[in-house]
Amino acid sequence: MQETPFLKIFLQETPNLKGQEHLLNRFKKLPSLGPFEERYLKKILELSRIRKYDPGERIIAEGEYDRWLYAIISGEVRVLKSDQEVATLDQAGDFFGEMALVDGEARSASVIASEETACLAIDSSFMDSLSKEDHYGFCSVFYHLLTIMLATRLRVTTGKLVEAEKRLDACQKILQDGLNIIMGW
Repeated sequence: MQETPFLKIFLQETPNLKGQEHLLNRFKKLPSLGPFEERYLKKILELSRIRKYDPGERIIAEGEYDRWLYAIISGEVRVLKSDQEVATLDQAGDFFGEMALVDGEARSASVIASEETACLAIDSSFMDSLSKEDHYGFCSVFYHLLTIMLATRLRVTTGKLVEAEKRLDACQKILQDGLNIIMGW
């Protein structure tokens, strides 16, 4: 895993996108951001940056704390739990880093760029600055999108679990059959 020198981060990260309204239409096309009202999208962009990563570069480190949420603009990332790959994300608009925002815990997995990758890095602290009315409106859309995304990921994970259980059952049967042969049962 590559460590990123400070100068490289500086050269591969834009300043915040405040006043970059020309980007609104581009980001509205991302499925994860399209449902937001324009005023919320502007607020999101005010505290966001575009970050570019080289293949093998770490974006998120398991166990660290931060308030950044990422949406893929282009490229592909691998999600690793205890150095074991658990997912690949490669669609424009795919979010990652959301679990730490939902529960406030440390990052549950690391995320590594598989290829040249550009992400919209969103500083989630902007949610703290919303008025009470805006907070409810924004959060209802945000958490609805998270719910859909997490439900989709849970369906995929459940499918993988079922397949792993079938393989485990088959291995146990083979072992039991082998034991029966050895023991003469």
